[in-house]
This record gives sequence, C-alpha cells and structure tokens, in this order.
Amino acid sequence: MSRGMRRGAGWTLPAQGSGALAPKQIRKSVRDAIVQAAVETLGASPDASISQVADAAGVGRATLHRYFSNRDALINAIALESVRETNEAVASVDTENLDGAEALLRILEAVVPLGDRFHLLSKVAPTCGDPEVEEAYRRQLEDVEAFVGRMKEEGVFSHDVPTVWIVHIIDSLTYAAWTVVADGRVAPREVAALAHRTLLSGFGPKTR
Repeated sequence: MSRGMRRGAGWTLPAQGSGALAPKQIRKSVRDAIVQAAVETLGASPDASISQVADAAGVGRATLHRYFSNRDALINAIALESVRETNEAVASVDTENLDGAEALLRILEAVVPLGDRFHLLSKVAPTCGDPEVEEAYRRQLEDVEAFVGRMKEEGVFSHDVPTVWIVHIIDSLTYAAWTVVADGRVAPREVAALAHRTLLSGFGPKTR
C-alpha cells in the first residue's frame, strides 16, 4: 500500500491518449493520496493541521477541501481505510485449512503490523454517528463474531464466556496492539503472539 506522496511530489498526469486516466480515476487517485498522506501525517502527529496533510499529499488546501469538507470527514475516511485494510489482511489468511488457535494467531500476525498506520485512531476517533463508518464497523464486528463462534465450536474459547464480550475484547486488544507496535517497544510478531496468548489464557476452557 502507498505510504502517501512525499512532500512536494505534486501530481504528474499522463498525456492524453493511450494510458491516460479518466477524470473519475484521477479523482479517486487524488482522494486516495490525501487519505494515505493523512494516515502518515496524523500518525506522526495527531494534532497536525489540514494544511500539513495537504502539503504531504502534494495538493493545495482548496483541493483537499473539495474531497473532505473538514477534519472529521478526513478522520472518517481513515477509519474506513483501516476497516478495508484490516479486512484484506484477515482475508489473506487461509483460515479454512488451519485449526482455530492457529488461525487466530495467523490473523493477529496479519493485522497487528497495521498498527504502524492506524494507531492514530486510538487518539483521534472517527465521528460518532457517521453512517458509513458505523456500517463498515458493524459488518466487521459481525465477521469477528462469526469467527468467535467457530473458536467456541472447536473448543478454543469457552462456551460460558459471552460472545459479545470476546468480540469487544478482541477489538480493544487490536487497538492496544497497534499502539504498542507504533511506539516501537515490541516487535509486531511478538505483539501478535502476546495478544494470542492473552486471548487463549483469558477465554480458553477452564482447567481444574
């Protein structure tokens, strides 16, 4: 994934004719570049201004405002991007050919490194009530709930722990893992293993 355009990179559009981008493609490319620049800029400094984000994206502030009316709209776009990239990371794991405990570890190993990009969401939360963000987040939690159901059926998680509790702990633990990764105190793979251990120790079947 792009880490955003470097300062001063600007936009060089292809010549008309073969290989030229259509206006709709150009708009999407500019929008994507702004979002990626916001991820990088706000990740480094959550209090960074819209002007700093525009500068990092290589566009003017007026151009940025044509795509995002205010800071909240930009944060919401980052939240949607985090859901999209997290879903892609999870989908890249072949969970069908792994047992539940191994599948959980592989998913965590795929998702935890995204903390380098999206830990900022633990500091600058998306706007409450935004329907698009809430719908994307709801669908994602439904997917987590289905996975937790599988883990219970395989005996990885105990049936006496409410599924809704496990789902929200996984969600909270993901943000905690992202924060630790972003701080650089623990390597992503080690954080994934720690998160895996935490979940299995906390929700595994009771032993006598």
